[in-house]
Amino acid sequence: MARKTRNSVKSKVVEVDNNGIGIGDSPTDLWEKTRAACKMGMVKAFLKIIKAGDVEKKKYEPEELADTYEQNLYGRYKSNMNHYKGRFRKDLIAMRNPDTEFAAYLLEGRMSMEEFCTLKEEGLISKKQKRENNRLLERELRNSITEKPPEKLSDVPNQNTIVRDKWGISESAAKVDPRFDN
Repeated sequence: MARKTRNSVKSKVVEVDNNGIGIGDSPTDLWEKTRAACKMGMVKAFLKIIKAGDVEKKKYEPEELADTYEQNLYGRYKSNMNHYKGRFRKDLIAMRNPDTEFAAYLLEGRMSMEEFCTLKEEGLISKKQKRENNRLLERELRNSITEKPPEKLSDVPNQNTIVRDKWGISESAAKVDPRFDN
């Protein structure tokens, strides 16, 4: 299914297929440009972490890691450019974030690029953000409880109380009716 997009340079409508490649575009040329941009983005992310001084002892070069990353990413998503770009953006955000420490771990050799590439998207957030998310979830769960649960087991209403409160009788019909005796 093709979708229509407006080209910002030209005001004509361009047909784009689901893989993110426009009609008339050379798929190999687009892939080459996208892959080169991916490598450059990763190199810049590694250099940013090196410049910040978060790396103790560099074992790998940024260019080497970026090339390995891009080959792995292309191997997994070569059938769909949109998925390739989406995963790259998420990985790049995680790589640039100093709280995640992925870039430092990769440069120091404490984590392999294959390990990083196989992380699920939920694993790309920092430990600090995970703790914050769990804290917010717990707070929301506590706030969603409308009445305070009983503190003692004896405070829990028994079945007879529930039936009496609901129907105005003291025992259930099944208990009174002899047809229900086994």
